[in-house]
This record gives sequence, C-alpha cells and structure tokens, in this order.
Amino acid sequence: MTWIRNRKKPLFALAVALVAIFLGLWLGGELNAFLGIRFQPKALPPLERPAPAQRLAPLEWRLTDVGSVGIAADPSRWGRGDYTHHERRYERVLMAEPPYVDAAAFAQVEKEFQAFADRMASLGFNGIIMNGFLEFVNFDRLDDGLSVYPEGSAHRQRHLELQRHFRRLFTYAESRGLRIVLKTDMVALTTPLERYLQARLGRVDAEDPRLWKVYGAALEELFKTFPEVDGLMIRIGEAGSVYNQQGWDYRSELQVRTDEAVRLMLRTLLSVAEAHDRYLFFRTWSVGVGEVGDMHTRPPTYERVLGEVDSPRLILSTKYCQGDFDSWLPLNSTLLSGRHQRIIEFQARREFESFNAYPNYMGPLYRTALLTFREHNPNIQGVWVWTQDGGPLRSGPLMLYPFHGHWLFVDANVHALARLSQDPTRESRDIAREWAREQFGDAPATLDAWEELLLASHPAVMRGLYINAFARWEVRALGLEPPPMLWIFKWDIVGGSSSVMSNIYAVSREHVDATVREGFAAAEAAGRLRELAAKAFAHATRGREWEAGTMASLDYMEDLYGTLAWYRSYLLQYYRWLEQGGDTERAGWQEALARFEVKETAHVARYRGNLDFPAYNFREAEAGLVLAKRSALTAWAARLVLLVGLAALLLGLRASRLPAPLQGLGTLWQGGLLPWKPEASGGTASPFLVGFILLVILGCAAITSSMAAPLFLLATALLLASYVTWTWVLLTSGPRPARLGSLVGALAPLYAWSLLVLAVVAVRGALLLPFLFWTHELFRLVFACATTLLVVWTCYGLVTRALASGLRGSRAFGGLLLVLGLQFLLAGGAAGLAGLERTLTALNDELLVLPGGLSRILGITTHLDIPLGLPVAMAVVGAAFALVGGALAIRAGRPWRAPSALR
Repeated sequence: MTWIRNRKKPLFALAVALVAIFLGLWLGGELNAFLGIRFQPKALPPLERPAPAQRLAPLEWRLTDVGSVGIAADPSRWGRGDYTHHERRYERVLMAEPPYVDAAAFAQVEKEFQAFADRMASLGFNGIIMNGFLEFVNFDRLDDGLSVYPEGSAHRQRHLELQRHFRRLFTYAESRGLRIVLKTDMVALTTPLERYLQARLGRVDAEDPRLWKVYGAALEELFKTFPEVDGLMIRIGEAGSVYNQQGWDYRSELQVRTDEAVRLMLRTLLSVAEAHDRYLFFRTWSVGVGEVGDMHTRPPTYERVLGEVDSPRLILSTKYCQGDFDSWLPLNSTLLSGRHQRIIEFQARREFESFNAYPNYMGPLYRTALLTFREHNPNIQGVWVWTQDGGPLRSGPLMLYPFHGHWLFVDANVHALARLSQDPTRESRDIAREWAREQFGDAPATLDAWEELLLASHPAVMRGLYINAFARWEVRALGLEPPPMLWIFKWDIVGGSSSVMSNIYAVSREHVDATVREGFAAAEAAGRLRELAAKAFAHATRGREWEAGTMASLDYMEDLYGTLAWYRSYLLQYYRWLEQGGDTERAGWQEALARFEVKETAHVARYRGNLDFPAYNFREAEAGLVLAKRSALTAWAARLVLLVGLAALLLGLRASRLPAPLQGLGTLWQGGLLPWKPEASGGTASPFLVGFILLVILGCAAITSSMAAPLFLLATALLLASYVTWTWVLLTSGPRPARLGSLVGALAPLYAWSLLVLAVVAVRGALLLPFLFWTHELFRLVFACATTLLVVWTCYGLVTRALASGLRGSRAFGGLLLVLGLQFLLAGGAAGLAGLERTLTALNDELLVLPGGLSRILGITTHLDIPLGLPVAMAVVGAAFALVGGALAIRAGRPWRAPSALR
C-alpha cells in the first residue's frame, strides 16, 4: 500500500507548502522580534548644571585604581593589534620558578607605587583598588589546609613570597592615609583549585553553595593575612580568555550568570566580610550576559537580583552612565535610588575616545553626574576613578599614568574628579583654571586659553567620534543595546559590518547631510583647539615640556577627525544610494570614498608605529570598502547569472522541442514543482545539467559574498558536495535506481531560492541583501518564508523521490534523516574542530555581518550568548539522525545492496 494514494498527492503537497509558509511566517515574526531595531530618544544629561546653594560634604570613599604601577613601558610589545585585556602588570616581578619574585623588579614597582600613592594622597583621594586575590591565598582554612596547594608546591611558595612583598605596598599606602581594596573576577581559578573543585563538586557550578564556601574560606584567609586590606571587589560581567595571560596559571571564567548565583556568592562572602569588619564591593557591571545581563542599567533587574541582599559591609560599584564609558549616554538610573551603599565609577583615561591621546575634558559632565546622584540618592558613598584602567592597554597609546607618555589630558580629568569628589558644587571652569595654574603658571592669557580649550574639547569629541543622529537614540537590536558610537567598535576599530552600518543609516536617514557636515565641523574644532594651545604655551611660565606633545596631539586629533569625516560621508551616502538609487547619489558616495582613501592612506602612513598617537585600525573598514566597490560588479554578475538561470527554466517549458542534450531542462522545473510525479522526478538529465545547477548555486554564494569570502565559499561547496553525494546514494539504492533527473529535481528548490536571492542582488549589488535584511521587517518575513519553504520542500521532494525509486516508506524517511544528519555532522564537526568562536570570527571577518570588535572583546559567542557546545550539539544531533536514518534504511532480513552509484 502506498503511503499516499496518487490522486491525493497534489493535495498533500499543497498542504506541505502551506505548512511551510505558515512556519516561515512564525519564524519570520520571531526573527523580527529579535532583530528588529527599536529606538527612542535618550534622556541625555546636560554637560553643565547649576550647583545647589549649600556645599556638599566630601565623599567617604575617594578611590582610584593603581595607575600604571608595575606595567613595563616596552615599545616592542605595543601597538601590534593586541586587543587582549590582560594588563601584564607585574610581569617582570613574577617568576615561574624560585624565588618567584624578582627582587630588583619589585624594588622598581615599590618605588612607582610610593610615587603614585603620594600623588593620589596629595590630590585628596583616600583609597586604592588593585588586582589580587588568588595570588595571596593558599586555602589554609579549607579541609586540612593542604587540599588545594600541598606543602612545598610552587603555588604555595609563590603566594607566600607575594604576601611578603606586597605587604610592603599595603603598609605604605596605609601610612599615607590610603585604604587598600583588592579586586578579582569571578569565577577565579588556578589549575590546582579547579581540580579540587571538580573532585569535590563534580564541576564548577556557580549555583552550588559549596563552591562559594570554598571562596569564603579563601576570603577569610585573605583578611587574616592582610589586616591592611579594607575589602575585596568582585566583578562577574567580564572574564575569560581575553582577560587571561597566556602561560600564567591564574585565570577567570564567566560563570556567574543567574540571580541565584549572584545571591549565593554575595551572601556567603558577606558573612566573612561582616565577621572581619571589612567590606565586600560588588560591581554591577554585567554586559548583557545571562539573567543578570542588564542588572547594570535596568532598575527592575537590579532590584530583582540584589533587592534581597543587604549588609552594612556591602558596597555596590556602578559606572556613572547607562552603559559603558561612551558619551551620548544617560546617567545610570540604578544610581538614583536603592538602599545599598554605592560608589560611582568614572574613567579619566577615556578608552573609547582615543584613550585621551588628545584633550577630552570630562569635568562638566562628571560634575553633573555627581550632583544628580547625590541629590537623589543619600546612599552615594564614594567614587572610583580609573586613571589607567579600561580597555585593551596595548592597542592604545603607550601612555602609563603618571610615569610615561603624553598623559597630560588624563591628569586634567583625574584632578577634576579629585576636586569634585570633595565638593561637586565647584564650577567646572574654576577647577579647569586651577589645574592649568598648577601645570603652566598663573598668566591670565594662559589660564583663559586652557579654560576655553578644556571646556570645548569634549563637545568636539562628541561630534568627531560619534554619529550624533544615531548616538542620541536609545537603540535595541539583536536583543542587545548597542553602544552609541558603534561605527567604531570598539576603541580604534573603524567598522564596516552590514548590520551596524545598515542600522546607523536607517536611524539617521533623515539627517544624512547634516550628519556629514558635523563630521567636518569636528575636524575644524580640533584646529581651533590647536590655536588655543599655541596661545596658552606662548604665555606659560612653566610646563613647557608638555608643549611639543600637546601640539602633536592636536595635529593627530585634527587628522583623525578629518579622516573619519570623509569615511562617514562615504558611508551614509553609500547606504542612501543603496536604498534609493540614483546617479547623483552614486557619484556622491564614490567621490567621498576616493577622498577617504587618500586621507586614510595618509593617516596610516603618518601615524603607523607612533606609540604616542597610534594610527586607527581601518582594516575592517577597508574590507567593507571592497564590498561596496564591488556593488556594480556583483549587480551585473547577478543579472547575468539570473538571466541564464531564468532562461534555463523557460527553455524547460519547451523541453520536448529542444535538442537532446538540453531536454533535461524540463526536469529542472518539473522535478522541483511536481516532485510527486515519477515522470517529473525521474526525467532525463545529463551530468552537464547537474554541473550547471551547482554552478548557479555556488555562483549565488560567491556573488552574495561579493567574491570576497573564500572560507565561506569553501564551506558552502563542501556542504553542497556532501548533500549531492548522499542524496544520489539514497536515490540509487532502491529496486528502481533513479536517474540523474531525480538529482536535478532534488536540487531544484535550492536552485530556485538562489535565483530569488540573485534577483535582489541584481538591483544594486550584494550589500543590498543584508541592508534589506537588517532594516526591513517585511523583507525578513518574506526571506524567512522562502527559506523555510526551501527546506521543507527539499525534504518532501527527497522522500517522494526515494519512494519513486522503490524504497519503502520507513527507508525513504530513514534516507532523509541520514542525508540531513550527515550535513549537521559535517558542519558541527568542522566548527567543533576549529572552535566555534574561531569559526564565527573567521566567517564574520569575511562576510562583515557583525562588528569585528565583538570577537576582540568578549567574543561573538559570549556577546550573543551562543553556547560554546553548539558544534558538539549539532554533531550529536547529526550523528543521531544519521544512525536512526541508517537503521531505518537497512531492509529487515535482507542483506544491504550497494546502490547502483557505487556498483
């Protein structure tokens, strides 16, 4: 009995198509909900606000980082595209073998620490936060005291030496009235500690209370060992390989992702802090990962996660802005209320704004933030000023505050924050003049020029590094809230990804011309700052040693902003042409592109290898330019292939009248459209026709990737070859082995889908496809329906053709599972062998779908919360499909007969 009677097959096929379409509509709706860009105006703070009449008392906690103490100014290891976040601090001090601490190197660190502590104390700060936790503990209060690090082990001996040496730093800080707070990422691990946890707990599980008892024992040991240490600060939001130093057995993993894990950790460690009258600082920084991903910026999540946790020894540390240290951000709403003690994080060396290589004075904005938070929240207890911390140190200028490089403009921000933490009611211009007086003397012309220069610098940065028509909106996309800069993602990586650029244009399309003019205005503003600097130094009575560096920094600022102005001009005009077309628009973006290439070449030639003012990284932008330049080429290539492909389909309508070699064209459209008809599924065809179809499909992949993605094309070819091979094996293994016409029919849906894609590309080139995908919901809906229909119709066709070849129903379905399973196994296995993060990064670097900086911060998988075990899961599912399909395909009680293709 046949599985469906012949006369009902068309109705069944129609039902399959309708199910596929409805499934596509549902998937398209989900896709739109996830990808769809949503935006609303931001409640941006004013750069300056009036002060209350009454002076505010100094904050209790006025903390800084430890500056650049212990970081070697090694030019040979700087400026080489190193985006790792490990500072390699103390690397000349630490030794793998006895005596574990280099005495001469530590003496230099001690000298630097004392100088830094003296400087911070003189400014009015009263505490320093510095790295350290596992490096100082041996888990002596756990079990018998030797369970983690046995007696005489290298880790134990190293930790004892580090305790002995670093106690000298802590003692000196205490003598200068500076508190010491150590900080660590969680979960922090060493190899012996991880082995211990796995042996006792089975795995490192952040929701297992036993895990935190282990760290509680370590914290108790730390407080007993160092009476000078006032507390421990914990961060859970960033961890992993980009923060770990290769070859150094102290690392972190991003494991604390849930509400329960956070609460377990805090309650356990707080019990220790309370017992020892110390403090536990917890950073709310959570960067979008896991359940707690928006704890940093959303009051409801903040309250849900932390509302039940309270202690007089708990202090929460939070960045002042609604996100990372970018401009064009609202003040952080979680700091406006709540019963927890809070300290506010400020960055003096602005990592996303050229690391303060040129003037970028934050005094007015930081004053607004402090006044606002203290006005609304009586639990604001302090500040934490980052004088050096933040970002990948060696991808920026060789600037080590306050010992090496051109750190003058960082110092202006440090000075401002020192004064504001003691009295935020002081006027920004008064604080700016005070700093200028200390640095350059009290000549009125010098003070006037520096006051104007400093106060005008940050507005210039806001125009030069940001596309304001985009930055002023609160945007949600990909389930995330992208940063306001975005076209530079991040630090110095000038982007070119289709998702970013498409959405930046979509948000700012009504203001393209004004936005372009704004970029050039920023370059002109940098020139005005240079004139003010020249005037200031002309009358300075001291500080002339900063003159050459300052003038060079303003030259750099003007050159960089001019280069970026031409890039934004090209970018916005290109996407406007992509959407609207027109000869005038095309000429506009092509002229801007030519001007940008000249400026970019000059910028890179001038600043390549300059460690004070490093050239920006335009590699991703250049890759995007290649795709844009090939717009006409890909459009014409798509038109040609589309014309040939459609001609083949039209000729197939009259196949019986064609010469014998071309009669197989009838099978191409009949086999795809009518797969239930044996005569359609098994019609005549030649190897030439199969090759032609494969060329069209691969041609589509090549054209849509702008012929610039060899890895993507290779992966496509391998998967296509695997599909063709196993499909042919399936269709020739029955009692009535199929002819090539069946293979042609099996490829027909993919052929038709390729022609649909090429029809889009044929309009204005390959980048039109991702532009429509990222910015138009209707297009995504149609795309999802077409793709779903392709998959379902292909599966339906395979089963019907297998049945037509004489296979039983179970063997036909088994064959389908076998074919699909082998594709999953191949894709998952390849990604697993190469590593999922490496695979996604390599493909993304070719296709420019997502910002390239994603893989250089936390990684694509972490940012988008993609499980690292996905390749293994795909391979396991594929293997399961293949095994089940193979079992079903073997005929019970009869030996397996090799398909005719293999005989």
